[in-house]
Amino acid sequence: MNPRLQPVVSNLVVVVIALGFGAVLIALTGRNPLIGYSYVLFGATATLANLGETLQITTVIVLTGLSFAVAATAGLWNIGTEGQLYLGAIGSMVVAFGTRDFGLYSVILCLLGGALFGAMWGLIPGILKAMYDVDEVVTTILLNFPPVFLTDYLVTGAYRDPTSPVPRSFFIPPNSQLSVLVPGTTIGSGILLVPLAVAIVYVLVSKSTYGFEMRILGGNRAAAKQIGLGIKKITMLSMAMAGALSGLGGSALILGVTHYLSDSLSSGYGFTGIAASALAANNPLFLLVTASFLSVLTVGSYSATAGLALPTSLVGTISAIIIILTTVRNIIGQRLR
Repeated sequence: MNPRLQPVVSNLVVVVIALGFGAVLIALTGRNPLIGYSYVLFGATATLANLGETLQITTVIVLTGLSFAVAATAGLWNIGTEGQLYLGAIGSMVVAFGTRDFGLYSVILCLLGGALFGAMWGLIPGILKAMYDVDEVVTTILLNFPPVFLTDYLVTGAYRDPTSPVPRSFFIPPNSQLSVLVPGTTIGSGILLVPLAVAIVYVLVSKSTYGFEMRILGGNRAAAKQIGLGIKKITMLSMAMAGALSGLGGSALILGVTHYLSDSLSSGYGFTGIAASALAANNPLFLLVTASFLSVLTVGSYSATAGLALPTSLVGTISAIIIILTTVRNIIGQRLR
């Protein structure tokens, strides 16, 4: 087989197996898997409103996927994308209410605030890894929870909208919201973050000296130490950058989709981003395809759940299977090489 086609074929095999498990899950509920998946596909793309929502969720998944990919390039496992996403949303909300009189600049400041909050949260496991060799898998998993608890505290306390029957914050001021890109649809300007973020990450990782050092560290940590590479600096910067990207995903979610903060802000988009990145072999360009695929599953599953009463765990199950299969595939590939 042509070496260039091997990643494509292996990814297709992973997707087919994952969808097969999903079909079994649907069949166990007594529904026809083909009908179930048709509900998913049409629910995500049948109308401009649904397509707009799919593109918005794709934006969030791409950004959290890039977060995982950047850390993975340096040989690090950033499992804290969900927590960083929530903290980015909190950062954008705080900045939005503090800059309501800044006009057009408010949106830019909100995005920067979300990225900064996410970067600070990602830097914590980076420092622990660099200075004390604390396993970043453990720390990033644990750090997913405090931002969710903080969100719950904020939306039931100082930022709660008393007119809402459910706990949520006040609406983000209109001048801080991401505008609609296509009039008459829900396609927002947040999707413009996707090509910008992908281009920056691709150039940084593939074309810059810093990216070259990241790849050396990710490829062989012992060799990186042997040649005197700044391992601590690269580790901290990589995790901070990863956190900033997830935080930007939270900004896109609150500024362009919900327009308010709630404890149910994310339906596991951070973990879906990890699955998308794993399926794309952490390649920023391939991530566009895999994130779109998982976004269709995510948005379409709402229609499938409403129309066929399918389990809400469908997408989470498929994403988990994708992560497991791609991890096994990568381990086997490393062993063979």
